[in-house]
Amino acid sequence: MARSNVTAIASVKASAPVATTSAPASGLAALCDALDASFPERHSVIRAVARAFLAGEHVFILGEPGTGKSLLIRCFSQALGLSYWECLMGRFTTPEALFGPLSIPGLQNDRFTRAWQNYMPAFQVVFLDEIWKCNPGCLNTLLSITNERVFHDDGKAIRCPLNTMVTASNELPESESELGAIYDRCAVRLVTEYIADREAFKGLISRPTPTVPAVSIDFAAEQAACRAVTVPDDVMEALVDLRFSVRDAGFKVSDRKWRACVGLVKASAHLEGRTEATKDDLDCLEDVLWRAPEERTAISQLIQKIANPAAAKAVEDLDNARKLVAGLPTLDMADPKAFSLAAPGVNKDLSDIAARLAKYPAGKKVAEAIKEVEVLRKRVRVQSIRAAGLPVDDE
Repeated sequence: MARSNVTAIASVKASAPVATTSAPASGLAALCDALDASFPERHSVIRAVARAFLAGEHVFILGEPGTGKSLLIRCFSQALGLSYWECLMGRFTTPEALFGPLSIPGLQNDRFTRAWQNYMPAFQVVFLDEIWKCNPGCLNTLLSITNERVFHDDGKAIRCPLNTMVTASNELPESESELGAIYDRCAVRLVTEYIADREAFKGLISRPTPTVPAVSIDFAAEQAACRAVTVPDDVMEALVDLRFSVRDAGFKVSDRKWRACVGLVKASAHLEGRTEATKDDLDCLEDVLWRAPEERTAISQLIQKIANPAAAKAVEDLDNARKLVAGLPTLDMADPKAFSLAAPGVNKDLSDIAARLAKYPAGKKVAEAIKEVEVLRKRVRVQSIRAAGLPVDDE
């Protein structure tokens, strides 16, 4: 069904030592677990969105059409009891589409005021689809409302309830000089891809469209608990070290984003059920510090060199494993020879990577790398069996 250009939905409210301090179980963490079942291969994306909501930061999602971007944000908003509004952007989108039409009675009385009550300034969560299709002049009208949460109407500054703006596109902004300011306000940056795993895809098409999970959440209380998370000196020093490592490596990150990093680190700890952040929480900044997707691996390695040196090697090994699988010829059942010749070598290299990962000191990042490499190995094994014309047991 085609989506209208503007939609509003008023939702019903609803290596350092690990810190020993803990918090009550997070309802938002339970929501993330519930959403995992409905959105396969979106585990990290779901938690990144949750951190952004907790910290009150904005999000940019880069992904092809039909990867569930807007559906995921609607489910989040409704489960949290936050009012939701969305707009499909385009070349001819004007400020009126975002902030409401000019008031005719107001103009008759020499007042420049808008009928904004059913538009962006009135909502807590805003989803702007195809953000970079919009003209720069219109996008720049978003700067005040996204940064200061203020909308100027008839010369008056109106406080807006905006918690999080989520933007989406299948492309990056063409001109950083014109669009850099609004892009920089999207502190959390994510990439969504089409489902890769065969069984996950089968589950996706066989299940009904995801609905809002029945999870009881006091979002205001969750945000208050998130703000109360403490960031000890060693974590703050690690964050400062990371800033200069990232700068020296040639990556450009604004001071505004570094300030946002503190809130996101707190959100990471809160989702893990802790009242004190650790260096492991710096992992979440992998979704913050890049400007283009190809920078993500290098950013991850810089983070791990400071937070957990052993994990830096795991990140490198995982990246190599991904490249190995991506470099395999596409399996053509009519002529599987090219795949069948390449697969054994890739299987051997993946086995070697898995063996190295198993020897690294235990940690969150190492465990994640081990799990993903095993998924990649299974994918290659299943394709190899199919290439040989044999039945696959787990199909």
